[in-house]
Amino acid sequence: MAGAGIVRAGVVGLGIGRHHVGAYAAHPRVELVALCDGDAARLGGFLDQQPGARGYATVEAMLAAERLDLVSICTPDWMHADMGIAALRAGAHVICTKPFTTTIADARRLIAAADEAGRYLLVAHERRLHPLHLAIKRAIDDGLLGQIFYIEVDYFDHKENQFNRTPWYKSADYPRPPLLGTGSHAVDLLRWFGGEVREAWGGGNHLAYPEFPDDDCVLGVFRLANDAIGRVLQTYASIRGASDGPELRITIHGTRGSIEGDRIIARGLHGDAP
Repeated sequence: MAGAGIVRAGVVGLGIGRHHVGAYAAHPRVELVALCDGDAARLGGFLDQQPGARGYATVEAMLAAERLDLVSICTPDWMHADMGIAALRAGAHVICTKPFTTTIADARRLIAAADEAGRYLLVAHERRLHPLHLAIKRAIDDGLLGQIFYIEVDYFDHKENQFNRTPWYKSADYPRPPLLGTGSHAVDLLRWFGGEVREAWGGGNHLAYPEFPDDDCVLGVFRLANDAIGRVLQTYASIRGASDGPELRITIHGTRGSIEGDRIIARGLHGDAP
């Protein structure tokens, strides 16, 4: 029985959802009560690690049996909308892994369900919580860089192992395009640092993964709310992301200073003229 102020949580999809399981299990104000996955062997392994949780093969069974305050939807992209709506209607707040949905129509359905239920609906853009990105945001909000006029976010990734481990990522039925998939983190950071997008242009090529049914290297150029220009590059075959995992590189230029990766160059920092 959960005590006062304790959030009763469930996780649907125990692939990428393993990170949500670990976070909830470690949080002092969360009781992890339900795990859901169609793979019985995988579900059983997690239940062995989390003996206080109950396991379910379907989200419908989980929501019928449990009273949950929070549900993480960590399933393949095209399942997010229907599962998220079911959880919202059952009275839970919902966190979806990115991408939010695969169509604008599904996104609108999810948002409408959250409004009707009076529940929070979040996308797991955890890159905002990285210490470096928090420091960058603080420098921008404090005016240290002056007027921002250009932001670029490059995300170098190598997807071969992930494609082999999770074949639906590259399937003709459910491909995960670069800017909708991994690149959504880069676009989210661009918007967080520079404001909402007013206009967008883009292009890509399809040279690295012939078996992938879409472009595997994509460049987006954006005009932001304050007229700053933003650029996002997302690769699916960069050797820079092959050994140590994806590499995210941020460059920001303003009238008083610039940020390049973890380095800041700004007027007034070292006693120079303001």
